[in-house]
Amino acid sequence: MFALPNLSIGLVPLIVAAIGLAAMIAFAVFRTVAARHHEPSHPDAQPGSDARKCTYCRRGVAMLREETVRLVGEDLVGVRCYVCTRCGLPQWWVERRGISPHVR
Repeated sequence: MFALPNLSIGLVPLIVAAIGLAAMIAFAVFRTVAARHHEPSHPDAQPGSDARKCTYCRRGVAMLREETVRLVGEDLVGVRCYVCTRCGLPQWWVERRGISPHVR
């Protein structure tokens, strides 16, 4: 019937290049998706340490207004006050760390 030309010699490098290109695209898509789903160490933390997502309106950014550290008993207590730029509500973040007793 019809004779097909012998393309197997020129077709093999083209197939290898297409498979390599598909693998590179799949790897790039995987890295992009994995980077988007990477969670920060604290759920409300933004990339900057002085800003976080507002817990009330969920749309604004709460900026750090003041920060205090004090000693309560044998604990070191840090209090940060954030204020949302959208709704204006204050939010406090309290961190208590125990201080180990000194060895004498």
